[in-house]
Amino acid sequence: MATPSKWKRPRIAEHLCGDIFSHSLPHVSRLIDEFLIEGLHSDTLKEACEQGAPVSDLDFVLARCAPSWDDVVKSAAKGGYVHVFQWMEGLENMRGPWGFVDGWEGASKYGHVDVVKWMYERGYPCRDAKEAMRCAAANGHFEVVKFYHKKLEFVAGSAASGGQFEVLRWLQMAGASLDHVFKDAVRGGCMNCAKLVCEESTQPPAKDVSIWAAITGKLEMIKWLYEEVRAPFDNNTMDTAASHGHLDVVKWLHENRFEGCSTDAMDGAARYGHLETVKWLHHNRSEGCTIRAMNETAANGHLEVVKWLSANRSEGCTKYAMDPAGGGHLEVVQWLHEHRSEGCTTKAMDAAAKNGHLQVVQWLHTNRSEDCTAEAMNRASQKGHLKIVRWLGKNRPEGCTKWAFSCAASKGHLEIVKWLHEHRAEGCTTRAMDTAAAHGHLQVVQWLHTNRSEGCTVKAMSWAVEFGNLDVVRWLHDNRSEG
Repeated sequence: MATPSKWKRPRIAEHLCGDIFSHSLPHVSRLIDEFLIEGLHSDTLKEACEQGAPVSDLDFVLARCAPSWDDVVKSAAKGGYVHVFQWMEGLENMRGPWGFVDGWEGASKYGHVDVVKWMYERGYPCRDAKEAMRCAAANGHFEVVKFYHKKLEFVAGSAASGGQFEVLRWLQMAGASLDHVFKDAVRGGCMNCAKLVCEESTQPPAKDVSIWAAITGKLEMIKWLYEEVRAPFDNNTMDTAASHGHLDVVKWLHENRFEGCSTDAMDGAARYGHLETVKWLHHNRSEGCTIRAMNETAANGHLEVVKWLSANRSEGCTKYAMDPAGGGHLEVVQWLHEHRSEGCTTKAMDAAAKNGHLQVVQWLHTNRSEDCTAEAMNRASQKGHLKIVRWLGKNRPEGCTKWAFSCAASKGHLEIVKWLHEHRAEGCTTRAMDTAAAHGHLQVVQWLHTNRSEGCTVKAMSWAVEFGNLDVVRWLHDNRSEG
């Protein structure tokens, strides 16, 4: 169990005005601290989480530092305060920490069974159940060990998917049910684990167990599922094996099973560049492929597969082949231009501009007639590709919209904001300063204030407060009237 919080928030007001002022007017004291304390060391958040600071103080510290979330989670696990983990979970759509994989071992090592229970109930994965249990046992935390023992099936699933046979066998001997971990064992690719689970389980194999074996590409596992387990197979098994390039599995299924495959097999193999698998399917199976094969392998830049499909298959492709290839695969674009007649659409140059591929943009401009749209400069501005924005402005007539300015501002691309201001007439809206403030780009906010007349709305301060950008809040308060 976590001890009462020992956390003391960094304070300036009480040093300036004395303890009596701080205790008698705590709300005023806090406002003074918020105004005067502009930055804190990243270790401060680690200390706050480890010592169980209240949520209001956690927010206060987070707004003033740039933490390493892996270290923060480890510190929180050491401290063992559930409310700290709940606070971090609430941040997952904004600033972090995006998972508590490092929390299990720490909470187990320091005996915080409440944190262990909370992570289990919330469904957070345990990277190494064996190590987590070992940490609890080695440090004498019996309550944690007992919890793990009650949840042996959960631990067994982790052991099976991780190929930890000795741990799995120990869990089974300790009373863990293995009824629902067969898929985990197959997915982990450990034959000994899979055989143990199969021997002890009272449940029939799941319908998709052969598909998981096909993903791993373990031919021995596939044979065993067929010969000993009598697991269900369907054409998705060969489709999956082909998509992952496991040609030996594809061949075995072809020779020993009757389900065959679908066009998804060659489509998938082509998509991921498995040329030898594509060739084998072409010569030995009759299902063929669809236009997705060339479209998607082109999109992924697999030029040799594109060439082979064009020479040996009749399905061809569509404009979609060159459109996403415009995202950077210049050799594929050039080959399609020279050897295919489908062409492309404006999406090709738009995509190349968005993803920062200036050479592709220039080549399409010189060699193709489809042109682009205002989305090219809009998206290049959003992504911060100043060279492309400049080039498009000089060489293309499409221009952009007000959206380009707003997006560049929201992402903090000040140099692009300046260029658009100096070279384009589209301008912007209040959304530019509003979103720049929301994302904490104070320099952009200040520049817009000085150089543009659109201003902002009350959203600027509201969003800056919501996302903890207090330097922006202070500046808006001092320099803008919107409130």
